[in-house]
Amino acid sequence: MIKNIGIDGFRLRDYGIGTYLQNTISHLKDADDNLRFFIFCNPADVDFLDELNPGVIPVPRANFQYSPYNLFSLSRNLKKYNINVFHSVHYVAPLAHKLPIVLTLHDMLPFEFPQSIESISKRTAFKNVQRTIDKASKIIAVSRSTKSDVLKHFQIDPDKITVIHNGVDARFFDKIDLRKTRNFRERYQLHFPFILYAGNVRPHKNIARIIECMEILNEPPFDELRLVIAGYDISKNKPLRGMISKKGLSERVRIIGYIDKVIYLYKLASIFINPSLYEGFGVSALEAMAVGTPAIVSNKSALPEIVGDAALLVDPYNTNEFADAIKKIMKEKKLRNSLIKKGKERAAEFTWQDSVAKLLQVYYDVLK
Repeated sequence: MIKNIGIDGFRLRDYGIGTYLQNTISHLKDADDNLRFFIFCNPADVDFLDELNPGVIPVPRANFQYSPYNLFSLSRNLKKYNINVFHSVHYVAPLAHKLPIVLTLHDMLPFEFPQSIESISKRTAFKNVQRTIDKASKIIAVSRSTKSDVLKHFQIDPDKITVIHNGVDARFFDKIDLRKTRNFRERYQLHFPFILYAGNVRPHKNIARIIECMEILNEPPFDELRLVIAGYDISKNKPLRGMISKKGLSERVRIIGYIDKVIYLYKLASIFINPSLYEGFGVSALEAMAVGTPAIVSNKSALPEIVGDAALLVDPYNTNEFADAIKKIMKEKKLRNSLIKKGKERAAEFTWQDSVAKLLQVYYDVLK
């Protein structure tokens, strides 16, 4: 008998959850014919969904917000399309509809770093997460670290939570076109060795630490290094720009905003760095490692679990440790080559094929 799986696809274009959704939906092609997938989405994403996987069924709804009205409306649509299991990817459960729910939790940021969200959003987040966790038949945590955080904040049976790591998009393992890489370098005028940070600049990302680090790296040959910060909403961050200017680092810190072709940035970077105080997974480090860029990451939250021994781990509160790690990679060719080799091998362990195969098993378990 065919079973219908509904998936919350309204954040398909988002930076983090969007990556999860796009890769998951794309690899649902591997599912057998006993499952049909209905993606509840924004009308503008219907064609994009067809590109990702023409086998899924888009259910567009205009101006969807996670309000009580729209959650009731979602419940009506679940009934209309005879959905057997609903997969929530962002703390959202339909109201007034008692069907099995699979919930993916990407992190516990509102609980680990509540200062990162506004007070109204904080109250909403607590309420939504608690309600959705209570309603969920099965919870997927994207790391063991995230599972531990969930259990710290909510009293639930650990067996209700399955850890399924995210994958790394296969394109990061492909041979990169050197001509396109040169064109990218020219377009963004990246004619210098640089350390790369890619992501958002919310407080828990700890970007100030690596800006301070640039102050320490002020003697030859390290004074030639630049820091490139790439990500969304960075241009609006006046305190960050003010800090760079105040420390006299405007010539050594380059902010280039969101870059769609981040693979070329990874390729051109001398080192990738993630100083975050909290990550639920940390895919950008794996992407950089897959390309062949040595990485330095924080030793907090999920990052040690994800990178293993394939990157240098440092205390995110210690600026000198970051500076020392950068110097080691730049000076010690043997270490650099070892990190490149280990990084590629480690990144290759995380595939979306494996991730989605485990997700499908969760669907089947819930359907029983």
